[in-house]
Amino acid sequence: LSNAVSQEKTSAFIKRFRSEPRYLLAQNVSTCIDPLEVCLHRQTVQDTVHVFQHSIPTEGKPVTNQKNSGTYTVRKIEK
Repeated sequence: LSNAVSQEKTSAFIKRFRSEPRYLLAQNVSTCIDPLEVCLHRQTVQDTVHVFQHSIPTEGKPVTNQKNSGTYTVRKIEK
């Protein structure tokens, strides 16, 4: 007995696969997106509350608006 899959069985499998929208959707998702991301239970992710208990001090100078910092320049474009 041969363990090889016949050409007819392969063709039938491909035809059935391509005729089923859910199989094509699964193929597209698994080739475009990380499968582990797809397998997450969305409700669990949405219900997760992120609580932060440690504060990290800000380093460096505070961020300022460039329009008020004196380094912002406006160039007039002439036509």
